[in-house]
Amino acid sequence: MNPIRIRVNKQTDGFTFSLLPLDKKNVTEAIPSAYPADLIFIAFQMQSDFKQYYPRLENHVLPMLLGVENKEDLEKLDEVLFIDTFTKEVLHKITHSHD
Repeated sequence: MNPIRIRVNKQTDGFTFSLLPLDKKNVTEAIPSAYPADLIFIAFQMQSDFKQYYPRLENHVLPMLLGVENKEDLEKLDEVLFIDTFTKEVLHKITHSHD
């Protein structure tokens, strides 16, 4: 399966996380019960560095954006990439091995 690419757009008041239609399709093929959102905005009171939020991404943002309810479903995805919308830089990568 191709990696799921989550677009990250850093704004002065938070981050926008979004999926392209192909990535939404790939999520629902891997996890039929998933109901992915088009976009999620997370607001912050001050401009913050994205790296501070890595641990929260996997526990909170990713399940909300992908529309899944449990960690086992997330582990069905081989790879998830958080990509800066403008620079195309990979900001964070989640890999699940299926032994």
